[in-house]
Amino acid sequence: MKVPEIKIYQFGSSLCSDTPNDLDILIIYKFLDLNEIDEVIRFKNEIKLKIETALLIPVDVVLLSEDEAVHLQYLEKVVFQRIF
Repeated sequence: MKVPEIKIYQFGSSLCSDTPNDLDILIIYKFLDLNEIDEVIRFKNEIKLKIETALLIPVDVVLLSEDEAVHLQYLEKVVFQRIF
């Protein structure tokens, strides 16, 4: 699988808890063309499954294009840590 151009952030209560109930992840991808959307979605689903399997907690994934993240000012509204 081709890995899309992305940035991954952790946000939410898991940043301040040693035993979180879930993990909130934000994936921001660089939108180039519609053919890459399927790859981004596959990547999101694969990351979610791998993290849930490893940590045994639910993972909530927010998926935004760079333009959507800027327009919504998403990172300005949450406490986050870039993890990739």
